[in-house]
Amino acid sequence: MLNSTQMTPENRTLLHKGEYTELTLYLGPGNKSFVRKTSPHLGSQKLRQEVKFISEILPQAARKYFPEIIGQTNDYKPGDAYYYDMPYYPGMSLRRKIFNDCGSVTSAVNEIENIFKVLKEILFNAKSLETPHFFKDKYYFKRVSSRLSKYARANNEYLPISGTVDSLTRAQLENFFSNVVHRPIIYINGKELLTPLEILRKLSVHHKLSNLILPSEHSMCLIHGDPHLGNIFIKDIDSLPLFFDPNGFQTGGDMAYDLGKFILSLDYLDLLLEKKLSSPHVEMNNEYIQVSDLWHSGDKDRVARVQSILQIIVKDVLSQVFAANISKDPLLIERSSFVANLHAFSCAHTFIPTINKNVALPLLLRFILRANEHLEIIERSKGKYSLN
Repeated sequence: MLNSTQMTPENRTLLHKGEYTELTLYLGPGNKSFVRKTSPHLGSQKLRQEVKFISEILPQAARKYFPEIIGQTNDYKPGDAYYYDMPYYPGMSLRRKIFNDCGSVTSAVNEIENIFKVLKEILFNAKSLETPHFFKDKYYFKRVSSRLSKYARANNEYLPISGTVDSLTRAQLENFFSNVVHRPIIYINGKELLTPLEILRKLSVHHKLSNLILPSEHSMCLIHGDPHLGNIFIKDIDSLPLFFDPNGFQTGGDMAYDLGKFILSLDYLDLLLEKKLSSPHVEMNNEYIQVSDLWHSGDKDRVARVQSILQIIVKDVLSQVFAANISKDPLLIERSSFVANLHAFSCAHTFIPTINKNVALPLLLRFILRANEHLEIIERSKGKYSLN
C-alpha cells in the first residue's frame, strides 16, 4: 500500500469531501486502484470506531457486505488525523440506481427488498448488548432533546418573516429554525402540529405513550446506524450490496433505528437533496408560525414514482420481510419512522449552514409533519397493544 508521503497529486483523485471525511482514489502496487478514507482530528475517533465495527464486531459472514480494510493509520494518537484503505469497488449507490437508473418501480422495490433481507441476515439476527430502556432513553430522548434545547437557548431572538424560502436570508433561516425549536405549535399546510421538543415533552409526561416507542427485546440487535440510500452501494461485479459508513453503534441498538433511516431517505429526502421540490411559503410573527405549499413540486412524475415505491415498501415489503419481528414488536415500523424523523430534525442545525436553503428548510418541515403523523398512529395504538 502507499503511505501518505507517496500519495502525490499525480496518482490520486479526490472522490468526495464531506464535513469530517474525504475519499481519495489512488493507484497502489501493481497499478491497482484503491480508496483512502481520511478524517482530520475532529472525526478521527468516529472513523476508528467504524474500523473496529467492521473488523472486530461484525460477524465473519457479514464482512463481505462491508468495505474490506486493507490498511490504516499506524501509531495513532488522540487528536491525530486517521485513515483507512479499501479496494476500489466499481458500481453505483443505491440512491443513483433507484432515482437515476430509470428502471421500473418493480425493479426498484425488488432491489430494496433484497437490501432488507441482507440487513436482516447479517445484522438483525445478531443480538445487541444494549437494553431497550437504555437505548430509548439515550437515543430517542436525551440525544434529541439535548441538541434541540441547546439550540433553542442559544438562538432565542425573534425576527418577523413572510415570504418563500428562497427569499429568506441566512439570518432569517436560522431564526426561523430556532423559533420552530422552542415554540410548541407550528401550522403546516393548514394543520396544527406539535414541534419536536413539544412532542418529547408530551411523551415524557405520558408514561404509557412513551412505552409505545420502547423497543422490544426482540428488536435489539446489531445495527448499521445510518443505512440511507447514499451509504448503500451496489457492486458491478456481483450486484451484491456494500454498506458504507456504519455509525458507531458498537454494542447494537433498536432495529427500528436502521429501518427508519432507510425509510426516511426514500420519503422525499433524496428528492430534496437533488432539489426536486419547490420553495414553500413561510410566515412567522409573535403569535404563530405558518407554512403553506410544502408539497408543491416541479417534477410530479418523479415524486409520484418515489411515493409509489415508498408505499409498496412500507405496506407490503416490510410487513413480509419482517413479519416475525412485527409479530413480537407490533409498532416496529411506526416507531422506526417516528424516531427517524425526530432524530433527523435534531441534526438539522448542522446542515442549515452547509445545504442550500431551498433544501434545508423543507427538510425540517417534512420531519415535523411525518413525526406528527406517526405519533397519531402510535397514540391510536395505546389500547390495542400491551405495554411493557
